[in-house]
Amino acid sequence: MKEIFKWQLLESEDISPSKWFPLFRHKVVIGSGETIDDFFVSRLGNVAMVIPVLPTGEIVLVRQYKHGIGEITIEFPAGRIESDQTPEMAAHAELRQETGLKAGSLEPIGEFFPAPTKDSTRVFGFVATECVFSEKQDFDQTEDIDVIRADSRQLDQWIREGKVASSDTIALWSKYKMTRKP
Repeated sequence: MKEIFKWQLLESEDISPSKWFPLFRHKVVIGSGETIDDFFVSRLGNVAMVIPVLPTGEIVLVRQYKHGIGEITIEFPAGRIESDQTPEMAAHAELRQETGLKAGSLEPIGEFFPAPTKDSTRVFGFVATECVFSEKQDFDQTEDIDVIRADSRQLDQWIREGKVASSDTIALWSKYKMTRKP
């Protein structure tokens, strides 16, 4: 196997245009030894994403507008992990805020990186079981969410049809299916 070297960070400058888009200009030495002084990296923050499963076996998803693509999406509930939160705490909070659900059990099912070339985000995935609607939704300033339900076959179909197209949701659903008995 070929040896690959991590890049060496020489300098990092915060050039963020706003709190909504943290952006850093890096000066790095790449594996070949060459120096690049304008490699840009975003640090949007880590995310907790949850697959909520109702006692009926139905999966809960959220429909909401995503301005980055200018589309209404169907995704699993998710949100940024605040500095005072563990991924588990954020998962419980996002589940309650976006859907009004409370999980009886929360199990980690893996991590992944949605855009590792230009963003440092790590997504922590969970499955929440024994979920019950017991709370009022409590949206963030930019959220307007519709809660929807699907069985696993319907969700698979929505993915095939492109109705569910968020890479994070598809990746977490794939991880979930790999960890469950057929």
